[in-house]
Amino acid sequence: MKKLLSLLLSLTVIMSLSVPAFAAGPSFLDVSQSHWAYQYVERAADEDWVAGVGGGKFNPDGQVTGAQWYTMVARAFYGDQIPDKADAGKWYSDKWYGPYMQVGVDNMFDAYFAADIDAAVAERPMTRTEMACVVTEVMDQMGVEVPQDTFYAVADTIPDLDKIPVTSSAYTAVVRCYAMGIIGGVDKAGTFNGDGLMNRAQAAVVLGRMADLVDNGGKIPDAPEQPTEPTKPTEPEQPSEPTKPTKPATPSDVPTEDEVYNAIIALKADYPEGMTWTNDNVYKIPGLLSTGELHYTISRGCAAFTLMCQDAAFGPTDWVNGTKFKSRSHEVFDDIRVGDIVRYDNSSGGHEVIVLEKKGDSIIVAEGNYAGRVHWGREITRDFLEANDFFVTTRYPA
Repeated sequence: MKKLLSLLLSLTVIMSLSVPAFAAGPSFLDVSQSHWAYQYVERAADEDWVAGVGGGKFNPDGQVTGAQWYTMVARAFYGDQIPDKADAGKWYSDKWYGPYMQVGVDNMFDAYFAADIDAAVAERPMTRTEMACVVTEVMDQMGVEVPQDTFYAVADTIPDLDKIPVTSSAYTAVVRCYAMGIIGGVDKAGTFNGDGLMNRAQAAVVLGRMADLVDNGGKIPDAPEQPTEPTKPTEPEQPSEPTKPTKPATPSDVPTEDEVYNAIIALKADYPEGMTWTNDNVYKIPGLLSTGELHYTISRGCAAFTLMCQDAAFGPTDWVNGTKFKSRSHEVFDDIRVGDIVRYDNSSGGHEVIVLEKKGDSIIVAEGNYAGRVHWGREITRDFLEANDFFVTTRYPA
């Protein structure tokens, strides 16, 4: 951690030195020399990447639409590709931004956020996630690479990254933007706030950082900076994914089934009956790469819910330092105990439940992603399980 903080401070110094000083007065009446983004806005205006909004103003707090962002990026990095007119017959052919939109289409600015570039995207404000996606695609084309070990180290520092599906290209884009030091958090914790909107001053900063990285031959430090902008989310965001218990909810010896039940049922206050729970909900398990670098294995949907419950009772699963109560599997119904994970119907993709009560010929369970919801108290019979290819993962010692 000390090494990471040292590298972060080094990158902060490097990036502060990369911004040129401007001796002349402000180009815009509403961006004074004391404005936090003054040097970046001046540079972007001087390079003709951005223009004012009229009346000698820049409108630094104004939102950035898709069309405006594509225009800025096209001017900054694809100046020799901007046509005099957009191709005929396109939805944007007669728009003021037509030539710049043409550049965006030709260079697949939407590749990472997997949304067709259309009028809906062009004429509404871009989210921070979408802007990060465009940045990453452009940096890919400019030959900027993020080492895998740096990628995993950065992913661990973004507190709300779980709100983006780990399998999505947007997840990759956000982490890479952090790693490249181009777009960072909105607060000291490094919160990304992916649904938040970028303003024009922030867009100028992003352009400048992109250009600096390209001018530097695409070389990024071994560890990333998390630059923060002087903005905050408009309202507090509640986490949509489970957080790992910070300590085992059990005594030092093997927990009793009553203790396991109480630890699991306590989660019902935070994950109530009917709460939305789909494959977008994830649970992270720490582990090590062959290089020794930390990374996380991701469980999703029903598996995320059951593992969260089992960790609450037996202590967090940790593939780096090991766990006191290691998992083992079996296929014996009579050996099922409270707190065991039961998986069934594997030939059709499978579903997992956590056992709350064991009866003679059935079990009472809790589960996530049961028709897209959290559900407590469903009864599953022994006959059903034995007819549907079940197996059990337990944390009780043999």
